[in-house]
Amino acid sequence: MKSVLSSRRSVLRAAIGVAGLTSLSGLSGTATAATDAKKPNLKKLRSVAEVGDRIDAWLEVDSAALHQNVQAISAKANGNPVLAVLKCNGYGLGTDVVASILERSPVVWGFAVAKTDEAIAIREAGVRKPVLLMSDVAESDALELLERRVSLAAYGPGSEQRFAALAKKLGRPAGVHLYLDVGLGRLGVPYYRAEDWIAAMARNKALRVEGTFVNLTEVDNAGIEHLARLQQLVTTLRARGVDMGKVHAAASYALMHYPGAAMDMVRPGIMTYGVHPDRTAEDAIKLRVAHRLRARVIRVSQLRKGDAAGYAQEFVAGEPTWTATIMCGWSDGYDFKSNVGGEVLIGERRYPVVMRTANHCVVNLGRERTVEHGAVATLVGPEPGIRPLELAEKSKSSGYNQIRYSAMLPKFVAV
Repeated sequence: MKSVLSSRRSVLRAAIGVAGLTSLSGLSGTATAATDAKKPNLKKLRSVAEVGDRIDAWLEVDSAALHQNVQAISAKANGNPVLAVLKCNGYGLGTDVVASILERSPVVWGFAVAKTDEAIAIREAGVRKPVLLMSDVAESDALELLERRVSLAAYGPGSEQRFAALAKKLGRPAGVHLYLDVGLGRLGVPYYRAEDWIAAMARNKALRVEGTFVNLTEVDNAGIEHLARLQQLVTTLRARGVDMGKVHAAASYALMHYPGAAMDMVRPGIMTYGVHPDRTAEDAIKLRVAHRLRARVIRVSQLRKGDAAGYAQEFVAGEPTWTATIMCGWSDGYDFKSNVGGEVLIGERRYPVVMRTANHCVVNLGRERTVEHGAVATLVGPEPGIRPLELAEKSKSSGYNQIRYSAMLPKFVAV
């Protein structure tokens, strides 16, 4: 077992280094890393002061905003604990980075991820709070995850026998969350076949049922109906004395739109990072965008009247116009179409984007040269005009598209 763990650790460490997630140092551990790891030390995170004269794009992660957001989410959920979703590389901010920051939050019960390596990255960072892998897991990885005290999702035929066999090898009960399908149709045991299955899982001494969860649709009438199916099932099983663990159904959208969805614990994703699931939620809960996507101006130039810019010549200067080229493009995760009014903040002013390529974007400064080479530009952040939902509206996309940053971006943290 030790050799397997060492091998995976080496691969993961290499992957983290390649991805630029060197903001956490001192990755180490044994087969029981989850039980003997030290508490995360935020001083290991790269300080914003270390940005220096960096030109390539970077992310600044606001730890105070992350803490503020989970507090607000818990308050909205009647004080229920938060299972913070760190899938998709922590929504671009770094799975291990966000986990290390929120480890200290008293309202955060634990973390949920969608991939094996995300779960291991959290444990490698020294985080000790509960971790749930919500997706399926390869048989070759399952025992290692349980060794690291990562809980697994049970949702298919044979789950009881499979996890009981793993528990026997482990030498202690296997931690599981029971995954139900109440109508989304993606994963989980169908709710109408789940009652006896849940009861059998709860009775099995080889298992430790820590929770039961569902994903709800974002079509409101259907979502309310699906939630009612879960609530009825919970009522029935608890009346039978069945321990389902913490029931969690509310991701960000459900928390804001489906009364009663908070259940025992909430499972926010995008709201953790300060982005509302839609505009209607903005007045109901105050969140702060927890990051800034930044890069430097690497060229300031003037276009003559009639000069064009862009591979498709999408911008044509109607008069002599100053432009600034910024070292950030779609390969960094700046998911914005230049022809729909996007803006970038440089100093105190916002400038319209006129061209975006893989590694660069160009903004229109106007008639005067108001920006110099080396100036720091903020492409996405908490400031008005460049918030993810505002950019999503202008590009007719989703707020989720505005925070899908490349894993290559280094993360600098404001502690």
